Amino acid sequence: MTGFIRCLLAASLILSSLEAQPLRPFSQFEVTGGASLLMPREDYHSGWGLGLDGVWNLSPRLGVEIAYSGATFDALESEGTKTVSSLAASLEFTFRGDRYMRSFTSLGIASVTDESDNLFIFGAGIKVPIRQRFLLRMELRDYHRQLGVPFMSFPGSRVAFQGSGGSRYLELGIGIGITLGHRTHDRNKPRAGQW
Repeated sequence: MTGFIRCLLAASLILSSLEAQPLRPFSQFEVTGGASLLMPREDYHSGWGLGLDGVWNLSPRLGVEIAYSGATFDALESEGTKTVSSLAASLEFTFRGDRYMRSFTSLGIASVTDESDNLFIFGAGIKVPIRQRFLLRMELRDYHRQLGVPFMSFPGSRVAFQGSGGSRYLELGIGIGITLGHRTHDRNKPRAGQW
């Protein structure tokens, strides 16, 4: 399995060196598979595994993501290993960007096999097209026990969310995705660089 993950990472790096392709205005679905590095905050070494993401884009800026990942860890001070998998659902918010990259952030909840309660997820990442319907997706997710609202700013009344109760896991995912169901956001043809 480790050889497969190394090959997948090498292929991702090679594909990412290709000239970027412009993104289509709006892809209704994205399906991504790849490698996942799950880093527990205590008692175990980091472990590589596999991840699968599916995103249903409701609009060019908002999507619903379902993600699965799994990894096996070696214990820090003993001979034991542990296998952890997570199933997560989150809202994905895409920022405006240029034609060659999209950055996004996500907020969601996950069921993790090693935890008695669900964990909150905070994520950030980028999507870079490598061919007309294929993209490279990189995302960093932080798993927390509690959700905190640290402050509100006035007069804009913007709320910033943060995790509290201690981070349990940090996950770095990299994968190759395919986009399905291309359509424009409205009936007018979008201008270059418009999301």
